[in-house]
Amino acid sequence: MMKKIPQISKAAGQLINQVGAGLMLSDGETHLRIAYCQREKAPGLLLQTHLNDAAATFWLDEAQWCQWVAPMLVVPSWQRVPEEFRHLLMLWTLEDAGRVRGSNNLPWPASASLESGEREAGLYWHLAITCEERQLDLYLPLENTAWVAQLADYAFPVSAGEQQTVKIPVQASLLAGWLRTNCATLNKAQPGDALRLQKHWPVQNGTLCLYLDRPLAVVRQDDHEDNYFYVEEVMEDFEDWMEVEPEIDDESEINDEYEVDEESEIEPVSAPSLSPETLVANAAITVTVEVAQIATTIQALGTLAPGAMLQGTATHDGAVTLKVAGRAFARGDLLDIDGALAVRITALC
Repeated sequence: MMKKIPQISKAAGQLINQVGAGLMLSDGETHLRIAYCQREKAPGLLLQTHLNDAAATFWLDEAQWCQWVAPMLVVPSWQRVPEEFRHLLMLWTLEDAGRVRGSNNLPWPASASLESGEREAGLYWHLAITCEERQLDLYLPLENTAWVAQLADYAFPVSAGEQQTVKIPVQASLLAGWLRTNCATLNKAQPGDALRLQKHWPVQNGTLCLYLDRPLAVVRQDDHEDNYFYVEEVMEDFEDWMEVEPEIDDESEINDEYEVDEESEIEPVSAPSLSPETLVANAAITVTVEVAQIATTIQALGTLAPGAMLQGTATHDGAVTLKVAGRAFARGDLLDIDGALAVRITALC
């Protein structure tokens, strides 16, 4: 069963976009990091506050709160705090952290009460306050957007070095080249047939085309390390991807009888409409010829540049795979015919 999609206000959505990977406020000693998160139900402490003339409730982890107030009083839990110190520690919890605002005249929550309670499952603003070796994580329900927006206006983005970057794996293709043909020709393909590549690279020299949903770069495999590739050219302009004319079957129903002479003053005769079957049969499609696959990351592909090194685990078994729209339909062997490359189909997938 699909999880319920959270519903948020337009203002909250805009603020989530502004916060991005995280924002930071700092006075040099105390730091406040702002982030957006989704959390499950959990026990802890509920800090009731007055904020912008309204009530706001923060959730805190009890063990972390004990560590946070240790400079004032060392306690093992909230329940073990002597009654006469509870109000003082409750006030000091956020008062000490308020100096993170520096000279900015930003509103700051005033503590009203602190008690044991549960955090409900939902969407929260995560406010992580650090001071020396202490840290306090505050979770504020998402509807308290106005105050977080005020903080965000004075905060700065978390630097790339502080962000927890997740490497996104991706499987890319290494192509010998490709060809353009039509459905009618491809439907007749059988083991033993050979298809000539209309665009190809010198595979014998280890030069291949790096391909995802389109050609990305021309790479050359290192002579000694199979999993290292030198980027020779980044294909920012891939017009040659479309410049190859498809090889139309001789039996195509399209003929020259209805060609229009543009210089003639005689009004041309309209060509008869073709049947849907004929249109499909003559539809041009691109067949990629995959020599190997390389396991890399989206981040690595995003930094491709001539002269750079691309590292990834390349897998191949000696045969090539013919694909249309990323789906394999045949396996085969490469043939070098007087400098031109062709694929002899050995099996259909």
